[in-house]
Amino acid sequence: ELFIMENKLRPLVRELREQKISLKGFDQHLDTLHIHDDFPNVAEWENLYKIDPMEEQYAIVWTPAVSMAQHLAERIEDFKGKNVLELAAGHGLLSLILERVAGNLISTDYNPKAVDLVKKNLEKYSTKSGCKWYVEQFTMGKDSLEDLTKGSVPKELINKLDYIICSGMAWEKWITELAFQAFKHIFEINPSIKIVMCSDVNTKDDMKVIEDKISELALKCEHKEKLVGKDEKNFKDFMHFWE
Repeated sequence: ELFIMENKLRPLVRELREQKISLKGFDQHLDTLHIHDDFPNVAEWENLYKIDPMEEQYAIVWTPAVSMAQHLAERIEDFKGKNVLELAAGHGLLSLILERVAGNLISTDYNPKAVDLVKKNLEKYSTKSGCKWYVEQFTMGKDSLEDLTKGSVPKELINKLDYIICSGMAWEKWITELAFQAFKHIFEINPSIKIVMCSDVNTKDDMKVIEDKISELALKCEHKEKLVGKDEKNFKDFMHFWE
């Protein structure tokens, strides 16, 4: 079961259809999803869905994932035939989009429940487009790319990755730290890989952490921001994209 906290997924599916990207049944599946405009309190969530939102965050489609999905759809041809690694895949929405065009797709998450959910979603909604996909457990800041080859990922694929895709990596400093630790290790193996990251940012201090990390790794980075909320004076109402 896939849970989401907002009503932005249905409009996303409409946009994907307009760009001739079908999610093959996933759009009909939306009618069975539990949708909230606001994140419910823990007691309400546990009572309604029998899950703990603090433990089951992987099963929620957060705003950055929706924004990244739109971003990927707008430039889907860039990923045609490419080898893509997704970090913190969670529910697998981005993997469902990338599976349509990628040559090879590695979807990862630290949570074994998320790994299982991504596998189920890819098995159920795969387009059988020819993309070879792998889903493996991977903990940023701890595991190395070589650890992926202990599972199903071919060793030769690790050195041929074209893109890293990740969303929601900047909402707290600790996860930003882990993400950039992973980036640093990946660049040591494959310095030509491109990162596409999308996230909301809580404070300007958090943004400074990201900017410092980008400078520390000497990354050539393009940064864009997009208003996704209603208040252009509110820092939190913007979504940020880095590549």
